[in-house]
Amino acid sequence: MRVSVVVGGRFHAFDLAAHLHRRGVLHKLVTNYPRFVAKRWGIPATHVVSIPATFVAGQFLSRASPRAAQRYQYRLHRWFAGSAAEHLKGSDLVVGWSSFSEPCIEWARERGMPFVLERGSAHIAVQDRLLTDEYQLLGMPWSGIERRIIEMELREYELCTEVCVPSLFAERSFISQGFPSERLFRNPYGVSLASFRAPAQAPKPPTPGELHVIYAGALSVQKVTHHLLAAFASSRQPSWRLTLVGTITPEARSWVSTAADGVAAV
Repeated sequence: MRVSVVVGGRFHAFDLAAHLHRRGVLHKLVTNYPRFVAKRWGIPATHVVSIPATFVAGQFLSRASPRAAQRYQYRLHRWFAGSAAEHLKGSDLVVGWSSFSEPCIEWARERGMPFVLERGSAHIAVQDRLLTDEYQLLGMPWSGIERRIIEMELREYELCTEVCVPSLFAERSFISQGFPSERLFRNPYGVSLASFRAPAQAPKPPTPGELHVIYAGALSVQKVTHHLLAAFASSRQPSWRLTLVGTITPEARSWVSTAADGVAAV
């Protein structure tokens, strides 16, 4: 068995590829990240295909103009996926990330090969509706997920052998859109404790009534951080603390600056 992994970015694809390599079944990790990044996961360069031009172009557009980045997102995804399909020869099975895989799925289908599509969120139509509702609730402008991206993902759902989702919520979102449950595989995300070290000095154990919550991830509407802050503010518990670890997006700056006492952003 030779498995190839296709991902526009990193996500948990590098962890998956690393485990496949340890078991001797990784054929290729195809990514738009530079090849040297994969070395941190113990993946040898001989098993990595890097398509960095799409990464560089995406980073340039994101920094120059978020609006332009959104306008060209579909083309960048198609550019990467089309290039990735040229490096799958020798695979027996392909795992690819949604919105980065359509040409690769077509390549696998032509050869009668199974293709597992990784979707780390809800069904894209449900995600688009939920995000639209959240932006409207906050009174913020939002143009929605680009229509071509949605249409491309919908084609990927239909063409692939199976869709892998990380939660029951995501699974139910697919079923609500009429996607057959027998083609869904729920694989909950986990964490490797070996990747973390205990502090030199153990933290003081909490006293009764204390609660310390740590949130790690981008602070944005998509991550519904505003609901977390609202829930914390409404608790009115002086012994509760909330620590936010991650990038503060422009849309979230006002939430953090006006957060209740006990909230720290690092």
